Amino acid sequence: MSLHVLTRDPATQDVSSEARDDRSLVRLPSGVIPSGTVSRSEVCTDDVVLPAPIPFIAHYAARKGFRYNPEGDERWMRVWEPYATLKTPLRYEHVVESTGEGGSFTVARFVVPTLWGSVEGEASAWIAVVQDPRIDARAAATSDGTALFGEVVPLTRRGTGDARFDHFFASFADTDDALARAITPSLRKLVLGWQTALHFELRPGGFIMAPVALPPHPESLSWLVRSLPLFGDKASKR
Repeated sequence: MSLHVLTRDPATQDVSSEARDDRSLVRLPSGVIPSGTVSRSEVCTDDVVLPAPIPFIAHYAARKGFRYNPEGDERWMRVWEPYATLKTPLRYEHVVESTGEGGSFTVARFVVPTLWGSVEGEASAWIAVVQDPRIDARAAATSDGTALFGEVVPLTRRGTGDARFDHFFASFADTDDALARAITPSLRKLVLGWQTALHFELRPGGFIMAPVALPPHPESLSWLVRSLPLFGDKASKR
């Protein structure tokens, strides 16, 4: 898949024009290669190796009233697999969850295998799974031109008719109508404005979002959680 990567420096950009009054918006990195992974401190319990809590994630979850589990219950995340444009993770770690009247969200670090020459390793990135009853169509898109997290897509690649969006994002859906209903003009404008490597997938009842270039920093986690309702609003705007 050949994609053109957004190269304008997003250091001073906001998540969206609607959110410019938020002082803690993350400065998104340019490019498509993740800038790092959460260092994996480990705890051994009865010969089982578990990831240790990451302080900034634990503090953020406690401050917001969210649930945080360094290991996480993978069963909920696995229900959403396989993903349309992402590799199936080896595991999920550092899971943050919240449930509200309009649905729920789960944010985590997902870990995939890597192979650099003959050297095997792992890479991780943020992923969010959101229940949103307003979403009623199925489609996926990615602006990530690397193979680090990407997977062969089982859906047909289609154009949205938006030349700028199609220049940076590869979109996939069963039909043109499904694509048009899922990836709305408002949603296209929103994700283009973020200017970061992104995978997203919409399904009836919810969506998945993986900004794979965002580093494992407090600002990235805060940005991701705040972006989820905005993404849902734009995806359901007709």
